[in-house]
Amino acid sequence: MEYKEKDLGSYKLHMIKTDKFKTIRVKVFFNAPIKKEEITIRNFLSEILATTNYECRTKRSFTIKKEELYSAAIGSGTTRFGNYSNLNFGLNTLEDKYTEEGNLEKSIKLFSDCIYKPNIQDDKFDTLYFDTIQKKISTYFKSLKEDTSYYSTIRLLEEIDSSSPLSYRACGYSEDLNKITPSNLVSYYKKMIDTDIMDIFVIGNIDFNEIEELSGICFCLLEVFIAVINCLSMQRFAKVLNEIFFSKSKDWIALNSPIIPSWSISSLSAPIKKNLLAFIDTKFLYFSNK
Repeated sequence: MEYKEKDLGSYKLHMIKTDKFKTIRVKVFFNAPIKKEEITIRNFLSEILATTNYECRTKRSFTIKKEELYSAAIGSGTTRFGNYSNLNFGLNTLEDKYTEEGNLEKSIKLFSDCIYKPNIQDDKFDTLYFDTIQKKISTYFKSLKEDTSYYSTIRLLEEIDSSSPLSYRACGYSEDLNKITPSNLVSYYKKMIDTDIMDIFVIGNIDFNEIEELSGICFCLLEVFIAVINCLSMQRFAKVLNEIFFSKSKDWIALNSPIIPSWSISSLSAPIKKNLLAFIDTKFLYFSNK
């Protein structure tokens, strides 16, 4: 087993190479200091991001896409580590050796789309899936007292010290659920992307260089482009793209962002560059029609 860590500026990439498994597991963690009023919205966000994305806007199309990738499994959840809230996403996919060449790359792209290309239109999450998840969480809150063992533990911790993070309910609070809207959920999503501490873990029979390149295009570059799209006009965005793709001497410093990879766009392989260009085309079409 080999371990390698790479600091890529906006996140740390942790890679573990082992031949003990036929699958490759990817976990993405977003960590932030725990706040009682944010527990419910973080739970909501983890649910909705793993349900659909901008490319697969229905659960049916999303499920079909995962089946086409040899039943790639994508999930999400929230946990608490001490005084930190951990919002995590997971991908489990078969190694290319047992499927076909490019399956890992396609699986990671679909996975990253859930995080960086969510099903958002007009600055709102899709209302159909928003309402479904809201009802699901509300139903869970109403049934909480039926699990007497769990509920009694919650109440015990609240009575001991209600101000301690240890007493906060991991499931969240119904009063906070009622405050969540498709619009303010987008605002919190942007805040999470901008401010949370991010770590990516990849384990399996992997090639370190390939994983570094794939994570760069699927996580780091998408993060940059989304930040640019959200903050700049179409004219300024076009100028930045021109600087990136047609300047041989400049890296990403012109973006004035903490997300600055040490490598240039010219170092990307042809398939990866093709995927990036396809992503840009999609974003141009989407934001031009807004």
